[in-house]
Amino acid sequence: MAIRVGRAVVLGLSAAVLSVGVLHAQASGVSTDAAVIKKGKALWNSKGCMGCHTIGKGRGAGPDLMGVLDRRSLDWVQRWLHDPPAMQQSDSTAKALVAQFNNTKMPNLQLSDEEVTALIAYVADQGSKMGGKSR
Repeated sequence: MAIRVGRAVVLGLSAAVLSVGVLHAQASGVSTDAAVIKKGKALWNSKGCMGCHTIGKGRGAGPDLMGVLDRRSLDWVQRWLHDPPAMQQSDSTAKALVAQFNNTKMPNLQLSDEEVTALIAYVADQGSKMGGKSR
């Protein structure tokens, strides 16, 4: 069996790696739908998320969200986005985050289930584009 080396092989490997990332995101329950990701980007901008967070550019007033689903479960992130103040009072991980970030507390943005899904999809998508995991 001959092995071709060149651009076609590199492109094939790149497509395979991207496909694995997409399948991983889908298996984890994170949407990979382009329209959902686009809505997440619009929410990221309109809600001012970048005022406290980055995706792969280091900490700000809040944590860098690159790979957040490697550090926290999807369920935890969903609950956090739905009601950060409640989590900050009851969840030990949330309490530790508040303490780690100089008692900076994330406000309740009154996000719907659909908006939470879109924001998570956008953050995961951006992380995967930057070479991080899609989950």
